[in-house]
Amino acid sequence: MDEYKVTERDLEVARQMQAPEQVIESMEAGEWLYASDREAVRYAELAIDHMREAHGQACEARWSTVPSVLSDEVVATLVVVGGAHDGAEVEVHMSVAEPRTYTDTWGAVVHAGAYEALVREGVGEALAELPAASWDMLVWMTDVEALTDMADDIPVEQVAPLVEGSVNIYIAPSAVSTQEQLDALRAQVRASMERRNLTISYYLLVTAEEPEGSTMDAAWGQDQAKAVGDTIALRSSGYVEGGAS
Repeated sequence: MDEYKVTERDLEVARQMQAPEQVIESMEAGEWLYASDREAVRYAELAIDHMREAHGQACEARWSTVPSVLSDEVVATLVVVGGAHDGAEVEVHMSVAEPRTYTDTWGAVVHAGAYEALVREGVGEALAELPAASWDMLVWMTDVEALTDMADDIPVEQVAPLVEGSVNIYIAPSAVSTQEQLDALRAQVRASMERRNLTISYYLLVTAEEPEGSTMDAAWGQDQAKAVGDTIALRSSGYVEGGAS
């Protein structure tokens, strides 16, 4: 196939990526407006093909970088179409040089629910002495490269030490009033994470004000942490590495 020929698939993927109107019009006329447009679309197509072949998952393109002198890889952002994870966002990293290699964040999509449940269980155990409504948390995976070549159905207990994670725990001031109390809770969180063999950074943040209705909400807590001023009264944090000797 002539690599410069605009195909129907090129047009479809460009529309998925919400390419500018002038780019679409040029493609409809059979011409690429810029070489970078062609590269972005074609790399997005490779990423879509990778997800179908590696994971049997249909995806649509949203964005792709293009090769540059500063990087030897391209990153495409896709959205899952259909199945249990419909609408989830996936990144595919591709080498520019042949033979092309791929890594992706599909593992984070597949295991996110079970991983969060494991972390939430551990934090709940560590903070059992606090009123349930006085704290909430946000948890996410920060590095899932180790899952790239692993089966999608591996148990979360095997995932826990392999991925880097992070959890922010927001606590109302009525539940914890001193740094000593917070540091003691931090030690309990660490022990609980270690028992679950997690590799994770954990942050305990006591807000300066009581949450509305005296029920902590993680989204509200996150807003407090991002706000300018003395919105966080106390802080304590740590890191534990699962599988470490």
